[in-house]
Amino acid sequence: MANLNLWEKGIVYFVVSHRVLWANYFFLYLTYVGNAFIFLFLFLLPLYFLKKKSFSSGFIFTLISFALSFIFVYAGKHFLPRSRPCKVFPDIKALGPILKYGSFPSGHSAVAFAGAVMFSYFFPKYSYLFYILAFLVAFSRIYLGVHFPSDVLVGGVIGYLNGKMSIHLKRRYWDEKRNN
Repeated sequence: MANLNLWEKGIVYFVVSHRVLWANYFFLYLTYVGNAFIFLFLFLLPLYFLKKKSFSSGFIFTLISFALSFIFVYAGKHFLPRSRPCKVFPDIKALGPILKYGSFPSGHSAVAFAGAVMFSYFFPKYSYLFYILAFLVAFSRIYLGVHFPSDVLVGGVIGYLNGKMSIHLKRRYWDEKRNN
């Protein structure tokens, strides 16, 4: 575990020591895409205006993917408490607010990847953009000094898997009922 901590600390130090002013602002604002309420707003507007027939199911199953992700993320934060890099290493300064809960796993990354799955399902032509955006949100958490790489990796996996589970539930229970 010590080697992992040194490895992760090295990545955080490298990223934080290469901050530049324009990227500071970019990542400070981009990280908010990982907030579930902001994401829902950004997701529901195009869904409502471009795919009205899918609005109800999109809303319901996105909420399901976020709820499942929330359960796993907060279980991880409760049972596997881990301090944030900016609290462990005094020379790593956080940009933006420091959330009061532990860093493992990253909730912002979970929301971003669950959202990428949902966006990609309803707008498949642009799925690569959604996953790039999710990756950038996850990276922003390291850049801002509030997460270790494993935090965002596990958070991203949680979000991705819960997004896929929500799509599976939608196909099985929503779409089948509509087709019968």
